[in-house]
Amino acid sequence: RTGLSWLKSFLVYPLFARFKVGRTSFRSTSACVGCGLCVRVCPVGNLRMQEGRPVWDDRCVECVACIHRCPCHAIEYGKASVGQGRYVHPILRKE
Repeated sequence: RTGLSWLKSFLVYPLFARFKVGRTSFRSTSACVGCGLCVRVCPVGNLRMQEGRPVWDDRCVECVACIHRCPCHAIEYGKASVGQGRYVHPILRKE
């Protein structure tokens, strides 16, 4: 729409896909209770539970759904998310 959509599609996304997809800094903290909600909300099926904790595979697109939907605030993205708030749209809170 802006006339620069081609820039995003043909230049920015390939760089994003090459350098960011699959390289993730997500981790679960000791606050994790193993509920598995993060696995269920991941839109690309990148998470799995192993020994009661989430494990990220190599398809992560960094949508941060896992961080924001974790009921225990037990998922962090490196140091960037530590102490930061979480957001869940009010409609999704009804689930």
